Amino acid sequence: MMLRITKQLKTLGIKLVTSYKMTFSSFFHDHLRIWAQLCIALFLLMGSVFYLTRDTLNWENHKETLPLEKWVAKYSSRGEEPNPSLYNVKLNFKSKTLSLQGYPLDKLNEVNYLLLRQKILNELSPKLSKRLDRYIDWSFFYAQKYQLDPFWILSVIWSESHFNSEAHSHANAIGLMQLLPRTASSMMRKLNLHVPKNIRRYLSEKPSMNIRLGTYYLAKLLKRFEDYRLATVAYNMGPTWTSRRLSRSQEVGRRNTYLNKVLRAYGVVSRNFFPHSYQIRTAQN
Repeated sequence: MMLRITKQLKTLGIKLVTSYKMTFSSFFHDHLRIWAQLCIALFLLMGSVFYLTRDTLNWENHKETLPLEKWVAKYSSRGEEPNPSLYNVKLNFKSKTLSLQGYPLDKLNEVNYLLLRQKILNELSPKLSKRLDRYIDWSFFYAQKYQLDPFWILSVIWSESHFNSEAHSHANAIGLMQLLPRTASSMMRKLNLHVPKNIRRYLSEKPSMNIRLGTYYLAKLLKRFEDYRLATVAYNMGPTWTSRRLSRSQEVGRRNTYLNKVLRAYGVVSRNFFPHSYQIRTAQN
């Protein structure tokens, strides 16, 4: 009798222990799943809070940095509106590159290009600003490519065509930078652009190509004369005329209407970017 009771108690005890283990295991697994879900929800909540408050957490460091050449390829060709809040577009001027008045252009590398371009556009009349808005990116792009003062290029374009890509002169000069067909063809050859003769003029009139050829021509003139003002006069009067005057020890640039026109334009477009000690002075009248 006692033996049977002992066996029954033992069997009951085993059942109770087994039942307790199963209950504890089920309880543990259920709560572990709940805790995992809570952790995931908390992580998502923290991520959302960071995303919504990122403007107060040094937002400049979180914006995508985009070199100018990629910006031009990404936006200018599509004609999309630039958005300074999304990108931190950077220029890349070398330390030895100087502006027209001798200021180091690598200082511009510290400036957000999209804010820089907007300041320039704000200095112009609504009509000119609307025109330049289409071509300013190409101007800075080729200024950077050939390491020239971008404000000088903008000033020459302003003086030559008032940012009108369809401008034509009585001398048969074409486009934004008013290139003569023979000058455009010469620059194409120097750039190793194998363009058939029958489409050279058509291609030269295209804004991006016109700016490229004109900027390259300015770079060649600056290298030849080693002076922005002399290169500006040579762009207008021709390098042969300028060299002849210099060889005869005659003045170049004095009482020069075109040079003064470019310098006045330069003073406007560069107004917000250089110290007062680098003031533009026009040629003497």
